[in-house]
Amino acid sequence: MLFRSNLCNTIFFCGCFLPALRRQYDGVASHAAEIKAICQQHNLPYWRGHADLFDGLAKIRCGRADAGFKRARRGIEGLIGANAFMNGTFLLYAEACLDAGRTAEAAENLARALPAIEHGEVWLSAEYHRLQGRVAEARDDDAAARTSFETALRIARSQGARLFEERAEHALAALAAEQAAVS
Repeated sequence: MLFRSNLCNTIFFCGCFLPALRRQYDGVASHAAEIKAICQQHNLPYWRGHADLFDGLAKIRCGRADAGFKRARRGIEGLIGANAFMNGTFLLYAEACLDAGRTAEAAENLARALPAIEHGEVWLSAEYHRLQGRVAEARDDDAAARTSFETALRIARSQGARLFEERAEHALAALAAEQAAVS
């Protein structure tokens, strides 16, 4: 049984989480389906929420938002129910929510990720702050958005996280361009 759980962990991280973090959703749905099949075959309820979340995210990213959000929310609920250990899933879901204009739902999921970040799980803290900036921006709080984007950039640079650094730089540049257009 441990082998099957480790297999789910490997498929989740390499086939779903990392590609989604890089916004490369090709193949995520098939990997999520593989996790779901292993869960069903070997009664591994812990991994069902992961499978549902990533299946939902893949659906959202390919234009099937209604079905995708329904499945992804079910996955989030499953992750919460299973007391899943990784806050990165909340960040990925929050970003999908922001991209779809679901600001309140995004903020709710960022709040779920915050305790782990505050207790030392900092490898995704730059992304957390960038997404907090996007929430602030969506709420027309440009000062808070800028502060969050700058925090994200500082953290990403200190960690040598080039992907997150580029995202924070892009967010700051887009905010500056938007403010210049309004002026």
